Amino acid sequence: MPSVRCLNDAGVREFAGYLARLRSDPTAAPPVALLEDPRFAKPTEFGAVQVERRTFASRREFADYVDGRFRDAGVGTADEPGLWEWLSLFYFDAVCPPDAGGRRQPGAANRHLVNSAFARRRHRHLLRGPYMLHQLYGGGPNGELDLLLAYPLPVHGVAATHLVERPRLLDS
Repeated sequence: MPSVRCLNDAGVREFAGYLARLRSDPTAAPPVALLEDPRFAKPTEFGAVQVERRTFASRREFADYVDGRFRDAGVGTADEPGLWEWLSLFYFDAVCPPDAGGRRQPGAANRHLVNSAFARRRHRHLLRGPYMLHQLYGGGPNGELDLLLAYPLPVHGVAATHLVERPRLLDS
């Protein structure tokens, strides 16, 4: 299993360029070479956390999995620059699966890139959002988070999107 890494600024730019290219060439292959190339990715500050390539039935399943991987490695909360972009590229087949013709529809860039200029919209990241909700509310073992996390990984639920952008509501 590979260890989680972080895309550096150049890696994030390359990934953003790929997302833009998908609009005109929806069959373009993901630039997975960025994941290990030291010019574009670096080890995380918190050490080795290993993940496996797989699919997830829901946002909850992803959050449970990745939180477990981080916790097993002694990481309390994982949120360093480039981490979520790296994970989005690593799990690109899960967050932006190709259709039967091999075409992908990535949606808005903030589904894959964490954009600090729009801090309220950081929850729209398809992987970071579910993970942070899981962190904040301990996974909701009694189904409390089902409204927000029951969707398939590549789908943004309208209710979930609007709820997580209102911190006062989430804090209640």
